[in-house]
Amino acid sequence: MKVKISAVFKRTDFKTRQKAAFFDKIRFYKDLT
Repeated sequence: MKVKISAVFKRTDFKTRQKAAFFDKIRFYKDLT
């Protein structure tokens, strides 16, 4: 999973990468609760 995400990040610009990381964080915290 992480390898796939890294590959996607390499093809995207910084803003898209930040947005994706932000939504991933939200998803991660939702899974914890």
